[in-house]
Amino acid sequence: MASSITRPDNKLSWFISGDRLAVATKSSGSWAAINETVTDGILVHYYGEPDPIPYDQPEQYPDIHPALHSALVDYVKGKLFLDRAGQFAQVPETAAVYLSLSREHMRVWKNMVNRRLPSLTTKIAGPRFMVPLPINSR
Repeated sequence: MASSITRPDNKLSWFISGDRLAVATKSSGSWAAINETVTDGILVHYYGEPDPIPYDQPEQYPDIHPALHSALVDYVKGKLFLDRAGQFAQVPETAAVYLSLSREHMRVWKNMVNRRLPSLTTKIAGPRFMVPLPINSR
């Protein structure tokens, strides 16, 4: 972006709403639409992480795609059965049953993630294309 702004991190802001990109500049303490000339395009970097679930509110849904909720349940079950197998290490038959259950849930989790994740990554990863507003000439 070729412009006269020397510190864009202090004077520029952006957000995405749907497939639209909004860029604003800060002038005299308030935000306004950008009034700079853009010659080489705009490169936007952003980073996202899911929000943590507070321990005192376990009824909240995790901040992941709803299609992965059941996969997450199988992952947690697999880890819990693995912990239970470790608690029964002195009783090999019982530990083997819990270990088998753990492997089964981890297998289901891996299958669900491998099956559903490729279709989800097209929505949450890769380049995002912004559609410019049409200019109506009268």
